[in-house]
Parts: sequence; C-alpha cells; structure tokens
Amino acid sequence: SYVYGYYFDRAQKERQLFEYLQEDLEKHTEELTRLYEREVASVTCYDECMGWKEAVTNYSRVTKKFLENFIQGVAGGLTS
Repeated sequence: SYVYGYYFDRAQKERQLFEYLQEDLEKHTEELTRLYEREVASVTCYDECMGWKEAVTNYSRVTKKFLENFIQGVAGGLTS
C-alpha cells in the first residue's frame, strides 16, 4: 500500500484519507500480532485458552474485513 500511496498528490484529500486508513490498518495488524505473540505459559487454564482463541478469531475477522474494505476503497477511488 505504501507504493500506491506514494503516487497520491500530497494536497489531495484522497491521500489524507489513504494515510489515515493505512495507519488504522497498521494498528489492527499490530494488535493482531500482539494477540498471537502471547506467551503460552501465561495461559493457565482451559477458559483462558478459549478466551484467547475467541479474541484471536474475532480480531482476525475484524482485521480481514478492514483489509478487504481498504483494498476495495483504494481500487475504486477513496473519494469518488
């Protein structure tokens, strides 16, 4: 996405929106990474494991949907 963003005119609102959405996507990805990198030793019981699994599954779904919308928006023109 960085390459695509490079070609936007800095003064255009489309570039500002692109950069905002790109930053938001990075935040989603970083949070998902944080969830995945949880220490196995910190999960002490079945309920905790299931809670972690549910959190990862839900956040993966949210991040995937955000990515799909981001790609669709960029492909179709963000402000058009």
